Amino acid sequence: MITRRALIKQTAWLPAFVAGLSSFDLSEEKKKRRFHIGACDWSLGKRCDTSAFDIAKNIGLEGIMVDLGTEVNGLPLRKRETLELFKLASKTSGVKISSIAIGELNNIPYKSAPQTEQWVWDSVDVA
Repeated sequence: MITRRALIKQTAWLPAFVAGLSSFDLSEEKKKRRFHIGACDWSLGKRCDTSAFDIAKNIGLEGIMVDLGTEVNGLPLRKRETLELFKLASKTSGVKISSIAIGELNNIPYKSAPQTEQWVWDSVDVA
């Protein structure tokens, strides 16, 4: 059984929440601009591949997080010509590059692998 004190404590946020709801404009045009939906390129099965933009467009995404690549393929997004291909794919498809990822840091530890610091610096330049 809940005490009166516990009930008051648990519902103290309710007036602020209700007041906040009244300030939202939920017109159809505003709803369209409020949130943009995107995905990681590897979730589309196209890690560091420009064809991810076509897939994203076909399924209605507005942006994708592009992976820098893997150590095996030399993290190709760091190369100017590869980056330009991604920019062109984004422009052509209308799907934005929402962010850059370094998925390889899931395999190679940032703390103990010296090359990872350079990858992070390079990703800043890419972004």
